[in-house]
Amino acid sequence: MQKLAEFKSDQNGSGLILCIFVLFFMLGVAGLVVDMSIAYKAKGEMRKAANAAALSGAQVIFNSNASISNVVNDILAENHEKDCTLDLQIKAKGENKVTVKLRKDVSLYFMKIFGKDTIPITVASSAVNEPAAAMTGVVPLGIKEGTPVEVGKKYILKGKKEEDSLGWFGFLNLDGNKNPHDIADLINNGYPGEIKINQILDKTPGEKASVGKNIVPRIAPIIIYEMIDEGKNDSIKVKGFAYCKITVDDSDKKVFYGEFIKTADVSSISGTINDALIYKCRLVE
Repeated sequence: MQKLAEFKSDQNGSGLILCIFVLFFMLGVAGLVVDMSIAYKAKGEMRKAANAAALSGAQVIFNSNASISNVVNDILAENHEKDCTLDLQIKAKGENKVTVKLRKDVSLYFMKIFGKDTIPITVASSAVNEPAAAMTGVVPLGIKEGTPVEVGKKYILKGKKEEDSLGWFGFLNLDGNKNPHDIADLINNGYPGEIKINQILDKTPGEKASVGKNIVPRIAPIIIYEMIDEGKNDSIKVKGFAYCKITVDDSDKKVFYGEFIKTADVSSISGTINDALIYKCRLVE
C-alpha cells in the first residue's frame, strides 16, 4: 500500500509539471499570436504611409530634392509615422522615381515574458511620375510632337487652313466610327472612351463649320501626335497628352485656340510641348 501511495504521488507530481509546461506553452503561443497581430497591423499602417509618401513625392518630382523631402515628411506625419527611420531615395532625371523606406521597432506585450521587448518592422515603397499611357475625356484636337510652344500663350490648334495651325487641319476621329460623335459634345465633355499611346487615329470627314458656335471654353486634355501617311490617309499616331485651355475665335468659329497648361519643367526639352505633357504617378516594384 505504501508503494502504491508513493506511485500515485509521483504521478501527481509529474502531472503538475506537465500542466505547468502546457500552460507556459499555451501562454507563449497566445502571446506570439497577439504580438504578431500587433506587428502585422503596424506593418500594414507603415505600408500605407510609405505608399502615400512615395506617390506624393513622385507627384512633385520636378521640384527640388528639399521640396520633395518636405512633402514626404509631411505625408508621413499626417499618417502618424513620423517616428519611423526614413531612408528617402530620389532619382529625378530620367527615372522620375521616389523610393521611401521606413523602419521602426514595434513594442511587444506578451513576448516580454520571454525577454523579447520589440520587433523591427521594415517596409519600402517606390513610385514613378511618367507621361500618361492612356487618357479618358480627351477632345478631338491635337498638336505635333516637339512643337515649340510657350506655356500660357495662346496658339491656334485648328484654323481654316493647315498652315494656320500648330495642330491638325481636321478634327480627330477618336473612336474610328464612320459616323462620328457630335464634335461639339466631344469638345465640351470629352471622349468617354480611352485613348492610348501609339493608337492610330484618322481625321473626321468634313469641316463642321458650326461646331465652334456651341463650344464652352474649358481646360481639357488634347492629343500630342506624330503624323503618319501624310498626304494619303492623313493618319496620326498618339504620342502623349497635354492639358490645354480651349477657346474659339469670336469672329471666326472655325478657329480654335489652345493655351497650354504647364505640368512639368523638363530642362532638357523645356520650351516644347513636352512641358505640358500630362503625367501620372503609379507605384512600382
